[in-house]
Amino acid sequence: NRENRKAELLGEVNAYLKANLHRPLTQEEIAKSCNLSVSTLKSLFKAQVGCGPISYLHSMRIGQAKRMLCDSTLNVTQIAERLGFGSIHHFSSFFKEKTGLSPSEYAKTV
Repeated sequence: NRENRKAELLGEVNAYLKANLHRPLTQEEIAKSCNLSVSTLKSLFKAQVGCGPISYLHSMRIGQAKRMLCDSTLNVTQIAERLGFGSIHHFSSFFKEKTGLSPSEYAKTV
């Protein structure tokens, strides 16, 4: 029953993150949205996912960016805006840090 509750909470948080990929989020905001303390949120993610909630959010954003670069008619600036990055430069450097390729290099490889 306890494991079911953890899975349910993780599902709630995951749904919140998916619905809010387009804007900057803090751990405090994520925790509050799911009626959790920040320490409970962090513990839940560490135990169930193996990383913190912000790292998980970053992975979700990179995954969505990859899909958008492959499947979309949006340009890199539009993708950055839709994923809540303040600027194209921040998005590009973040993407390259996480994937080893710039967004335009990635788009050319797929």
